[in-house]
Amino acid sequence: MNVLPPLTIPAHGASAGTGALRRAQRVGISAAVLWLAAVIVAPGQMVGKARQDVTRAAIKDTRPLKSILMVNGKRAEGVLVGRTDNGLIFERQTDGQPKRELVHLSAVQGVWFDLTWDRVAVSEAAAARDWARATALLHPSVYPAFAYLDLPENNAIESVAQLGDMLLRQAADASGAATNEASRAAVRQHYVQAFLVLQLVARVPWYAEAQQAAAQSAKCLMDAGDAPKAQALLATLQPPLPDESGYGLYWLLMAQLAMQAGDVTNAMQMAINTVAFANKDVDTFPDALLLSGICYDQMDSPYRARDIFLEVASIFPGTDWAAQARVRLRALLESGRTDKDEVLPLESVFFGIKEDLNAEARKLLESDRTEHKPK
Repeated sequence: MNVLPPLTIPAHGASAGTGALRRAQRVGISAAVLWLAAVIVAPGQMVGKARQDVTRAAIKDTRPLKSILMVNGKRAEGVLVGRTDNGLIFERQTDGQPKRELVHLSAVQGVWFDLTWDRVAVSEAAAARDWARATALLHPSVYPAFAYLDLPENNAIESVAQLGDMLLRQAADASGAATNEASRAAVRQHYVQAFLVLQLVARVPWYAEAQQAAAQSAKCLMDAGDAPKAQALLATLQPPLPDESGYGLYWLLMAQLAMQAGDVTNAMQMAINTVAFANKDVDTFPDALLLSGICYDQMDSPYRARDIFLEVASIFPGTDWAAQARVRLRALLESGRTDKDEVLPLESVFFGIKEDLNAEARKLLESDRTEHKPK
């Protein structure tokens, strides 16, 4: 199993409490995970010093990185060897000798990092959904850039965002296969790794996909079973606009949180935001569509629930979404709540549109009886 470099605790990270750290170590909880939880639980803290906290947790060391800087409009080739609070430690060859200088952050206009990896192998592993191999190939090459992701217009941010996305997918796949406490603990560690990388990306203000990375960070917490911390993180975000990245995932997570709180009406509206206004992203659309069907069912609109479960099972055959939809569709039909003829809208009556969707649903269920319990 590939992992990120060991997480470290910043000196001021002792907010979790030295005694708490010792107790955690006695019961086998990673100190880094405990500290991370202490940071996440306070949204205000995340806003104030989040970049330093997350960077220190995600980055074990700063490695020399061959780079080209654009400084005050001029090109400078050399090696980044570290950074201070407001500058970069940059080494260049001068008269055949290495010379280090401090480059003020405000003077940097762009950065090119010399990062190489087998892009074909990563693409092939991702296409095969072999996320462990894909992240193992990509991570060592982009890791040196973690400490510099905030630098303007750098060429590493897209690849690190891709790494975070693949780590999240790896965690989700592992979660489905986890059968005991040891494997579930490994899954939680996968989610921590994904969270840290995605948070580095989310805190780059000039990056267009920062909103998406922020929403994915919250999904890490949600899928790891910590809804309160996911909600705390989402509360620090500005709701995306319909044409912005992260819109669909943001509202799907908000809908799931509302559903967990028993607020079915708001859950429905939030799910509709994802279904109706977001791009039909396969990572959010099926979940949101299925959730809207569950909301209809709980709001005593069995015909609409039936229609949606039938649609999900038909559009996404052979998937977990379809399996869940089939289970709910079968239960709905067996309850008899859709036996009576539905009162159709006027336009359907006028145009003679009348489908026996109960019959269609039964036909679909007969075609494949594989069932999974709903989540």
